[in-house]
Amino acid sequence: MLNKPKILIIDDEPRMCQSLKELFANQNYELNTANSAKEAIEFLNDNSFDLILLDIRLPDMNGYHVMDHISQPNLGALVIVLTGYGSEKLAIEALRRGAYDYLKKPFEPEKLLVTVKNALNQKKTQRDEELAKAALRASEERYRCYFNVANDGIAVVHEGKLSFVNSRLAEMIGYTIDEIEGKDFSIFIPQDILPQIEDIYKNRISGEDLPSVYESKILHRDGRSIEVEYNISQVRIGDEQSTLNIIRDISDRKKMQAEALKAKKLASLGTLAGGIAHDFNNLLSVIVGNIDLAKGKIKQDIGILKNLRNVEIASMQAKDLAARLITFSKGGKPFKKVAPIGQLVVNAVIASLRNSGINSEFSITDDLFPVEIDALQIKQVIRNIVINATEAMNGTGTIKISCENAAVGEKDRLFLKAGRYVVLSIEDEGIGIDPKNLAKIFDPYFSTKDMGADKGQGLGLATCHSIIKNHYGAITAKSELGVGTTLTIYIPAFEKEIQEVDPLQNARLKKSMVA
Repeated sequence: MLNKPKILIIDDEPRMCQSLKELFANQNYELNTANSAKEAIEFLNDNSFDLILLDIRLPDMNGYHVMDHISQPNLGALVIVLTGYGSEKLAIEALRRGAYDYLKKPFEPEKLLVTVKNALNQKKTQRDEELAKAALRASEERYRCYFNVANDGIAVVHEGKLSFVNSRLAEMIGYTIDEIEGKDFSIFIPQDILPQIEDIYKNRISGEDLPSVYESKILHRDGRSIEVEYNISQVRIGDEQSTLNIIRDISDRKKMQAEALKAKKLASLGTLAGGIAHDFNNLLSVIVGNIDLAKGKIKQDIGILKNLRNVEIASMQAKDLAARLITFSKGGKPFKKVAPIGQLVVNAVIASLRNSGINSEFSITDDLFPVEIDALQIKQVIRNIVINATEAMNGTGTIKISCENAAVGEKDRLFLKAGRYVVLSIEDEGIGIDPKNLAKIFDPYFSTKDMGADKGQGLGLATCHSIIKNHYGAITAKSELGVGTTLTIYIPAFEKEIQEVDPLQNARLKKSMVA
């Protein structure tokens, strides 16, 4: 203690108080005296003391009442009971109420000096421990504050348990800090990679010279796996080895890498497809031209004419396939014009559903942002999606189409430039897509249908993806087996001033939607 130890002597005998003051005169203590319980309590309310020498028998109330008052958390003084009416029962009661020691009058002065010194040493130790704990708590709170503002998850793993977790990691995996601190780290690791992760931690603790950064996965509360990057370093806490883990969510990075790879594949395919398609079209033109010539020369032979018509139909289907391939090539770049998109969507859906037996339900905002689009290509996107939907619905049900304005931010994880967009959603009531196939549906030549001219060619949604990318937009899909699939298209709004859309066009749009 930096200041003199403060002692309060409580005794109804002034001479005893004076004798004790003289006994402690050379001990460098700050001494105060009280001759009644009331006076003592007043002292205690206005001052703090390290030690109290208390006589149990006081004129106005029992000394135990004073001890009860001293036991309040904000006082915290040690008590040595001094009494001339000593008994074992009184001693036990005093100690039960928290007395440091019990001395019966008359006592040896030296014994009291030693007892007081020991009590003050204990008090100093208690105070030092409290200050150390307070400093530790302040330090922990300070570092927790630093860790909690970090963008990455941070965890200290000690003996396989999460001894410290910051708020970013808790948020990343869908828990609160209190829910996961103290838990086994292994329960947050997918079971198929747990042995590998455990080996890494064991080797790290043993001091092996290993890479500190690993790509792996961590489990979210909802059961899904999150792609993460671990940066693991060895730290010592007390005498025990632990690991400090910096955990970064790299889901967006992985998606961007996948998008970049897909774009590279599409670009390569586009170069190949463009060359093949143009040569193929030239050959088809020769075939179709010669079929026309042959038809003119053999008008009388009905059988041969029928065969030629079949060849002509197949050739036209081949031309359609070539046109789809060209979409991936330089020749498939959009010829864009600024236009309202609402009526285009309605017309394209109605045309695609003709004679299908499928109903349509529209929800299109009146004041849609203008967009800069290649109308023919956007119609092709809608047609491809709607045809897929009708095939998944087996000729019954309703397709729901919505079109609205939206603002996309940097944190929306759509890999789009922040800004205003028109969002088109097409929701079917079909059989849904198996989760293992959902990530592949925009890949060229991926199809769950039989391949062939009249079946699946695996280019419909790949074409949609390519077209929307060329419009600087995005297309996403979500699906639930047995419930249906929703494809959502984001097209950037045209930000320059254009002429106001004719109000009559909005009226025609509403009329089409009702029809």
